[in-house]
Amino acid sequence: MFPKDTIVSRELRLRDCLYCARRRYDANTKIVYVLAESWSVIPNIESSREEDVLNIFSTLSEWPHDSWTTLSVYRDGDEVKAKPDEFEPHHLDKRMLLGEYPLFNYLELPVLETYQTRVFRVLLNDQRCFLKLARFPKDVRAIVKELRAYHTLTELLSNTAPKLLGYACEGTADRVVGFFYEELVGRYPNCRDVQACERSLDRLHELGIYHGDIDRYNIVVTNNGRRAKFIDFEKSMVGPAGCDNEDFEDRKDEESVELLGEVMNDYDNSTGPRVVENQGFLAGLRISL
Repeated sequence: MFPKDTIVSRELRLRDCLYCARRRYDANTKIVYVLAESWSVIPNIESSREEDVLNIFSTLSEWPHDSWTTLSVYRDGDEVKAKPDEFEPHHLDKRMLLGEYPLFNYLELPVLETYQTRVFRVLLNDQRCFLKLARFPKDVRAIVKELRAYHTLTELLSNTAPKLLGYACEGTADRVVGFFYEELVGRYPNCRDVQACERSLDRLHELGIYHGDIDRYNIVVTNNGRRAKFIDFEKSMVGPAGCDNEDFEDRKDEESVELLGEVMNDYDNSTGPRVVENQGFLAGLRISL
């Protein structure tokens, strides 16, 4: 029986386009990557619809088979042809994995809510938590930075950020592409939360961590306003890696000033992502990944 295919995301690049597709079979789900080696493979590629892309891919003799994970698609005259498994799917190298955290196949987990193509709320061992993925090779570097920050804070038992819960693999254990971290229940900060936010940021800095992306939507206020926790450490630095100590200290000072500007201005909350306001908010929701 043929799988049900869905284009999850795409990375349109200067000369080619990389697609991430979900293949749902009766018994399991698989993620595959399809590289259109030139824009000419897909007519009007910039504005192409999912069904148009899948219609072209489905004409390939290799397409129905489940033996491949990556497919390189190219034009040979008027024909569209493909080469299976010409490139390796991206993943985090073992050297990038820190600590002893459990590994879970995210494709087997119920998804409660989708925030972006890379961020989801899922059920892990019957507990709600967040999943963050590196959808494409370009995302790996940011994921590694964020992992290092969360791992460091988890090891130090810090309450300035959610705890790291485990690694996410994509089908097989050798393909780690993301991580899970605990769910935060709260709200985004406003001008009344300045002190709580400053305390948390000061503590981050004392622990040698530069956040790198101070934004009110990267802060969640919990415990009835008494505590602020930071998320989204994709631009973070743990210690002055790549810069001297003076520059590192200057960066931390600058983001302390940025914090005041973000928290003191009361923005319209409707423009930002949603935060769960209570524990029962997502009861019964089941959104497929």
